[in-house]
Amino acid sequence: MMRFFQTDDECLIVEAQRYCGCSFSFHQLAKCVLRSAKGLPATAARPLPLPKCLPRVSEEEQQSYINEGIEIAISLMRQGSLDAQLMALESLSQMSQGSPSAAEMIFGNNEVFDFLLSFAPLSANNDYEMERSNECQMHRAAMTVIANCLESLHPNLESSKCRDALLGDSLLASLVNEISLGHEKPHEACQAIRVLQVLAQVSAETKQRIALPVGEDYRHARLGELAQQLYRTWEH
Repeated sequence: MMRFFQTDDECLIVEAQRYCGCSFSFHQLAKCVLRSAKGLPATAARPLPLPKCLPRVSEEEQQSYINEGIEIAISLMRQGSLDAQLMALESLSQMSQGSPSAAEMIFGNNEVFDFLLSFAPLSANNDYEMERSNECQMHRAAMTVIANCLESLHPNLESSKCRDALLGDSLLASLVNEISLGHEKPHEACQAIRVLQVLAQVSAETKQRIALPVGEDYRHARLGELAQQLYRTWEH
């Protein structure tokens, strides 16, 4: 999380705080943000390959680890508390990133898939700021997992049983709405674009059923990059 404070002498203070995730990745990202705040160029992350002396993990062991991770996530989901469910989503997000086998197991578990879909459309009817903030966290985390899984399963998604559920009218409308609000909520819009990008590639009907909002000159660099890719997909 990033926080910004302004002192009496109009000096801007930038604070970076890690709530979850990899500490090394956080350190690299925070260093880039803090250097940019000082007007310094960001430094490229130095790759750290795994030592060759480490034993290789077999495919069976990897599948076992993924299955165990999903079972732990399900256990957290069933606890019902916000913190536990958010931890479950963050765990699924880590597992699903760039892993087709993990993505297939996540989408193949009905309980997990239904849980993800329950947070996919963001409710706009909550007037309480704290609850609305909690819903936004859950929504963003769920959309990240869905986007990761879609990108990992993209070549085989046409035959996936989850395809029709993801192409529902309510979810598509929610995705378009989030893209239109990208200038206010860029992080949510990024995940919405990632999801819609894959759905448009696996279903030609997607382009016919919805109309994208007029393209904007987004100040958020990552959002602008993803939006350009999506509009190019829509044109072809």
